[in-house]
Amino acid sequence: MTNSRERLVAGAFCAFGWLSSLTYPFHLIAPHLHPCSDGNALPYLVSLVAGPATLAMAVLLLTLGAGLGVVVRWPCLLHLGTAAAAVLVLPSYLVSTTIEGHFICAANAAGGPSDFPSAAWQRGFAPVHDATIVLFGGFLVWYWRRAAGGDA
Repeated sequence: MTNSRERLVAGAFCAFGWLSSLTYPFHLIAPHLHPCSDGNALPYLVSLVAGPATLAMAVLLLTLGAGLGVVVRWPCLLHLGTAAAAVLVLPSYLVSTTIEGHFICAANAAGGPSDFPSAAWQRGFAPVHDATIVLFGGFLVWYWRRAAGGDA
């Protein structure tokens, strides 16, 4: 009975881990589509805080599930879409906001205003998301190898 309960708990950890990890592309894309017409950069701040926190929670849940013996690796492939979203969205912020110091809305898809002052946290938007994606990519490689029976 304990073994079936452990597998059920591990399966729940795994399922919730993958579901939460798959919300990360939303954290990248949603602010990019925000019109920002009034200079409201709040969606970017939420993305900057909630995106990495969501992936940290996903890593914790997936690691707990793997520790209990449940490893499902095919959802790793869905994160190729996350990488594609990052490649499409983040370079404009890296150049415009991080390097040139413009207001974060000036780099978004809706062509937001650039005449607002740039806050210090805005310069970290692209680097924080870049680092998050690189770290999560490393975790996915570890997870894939573990699921394939390689070194853990």
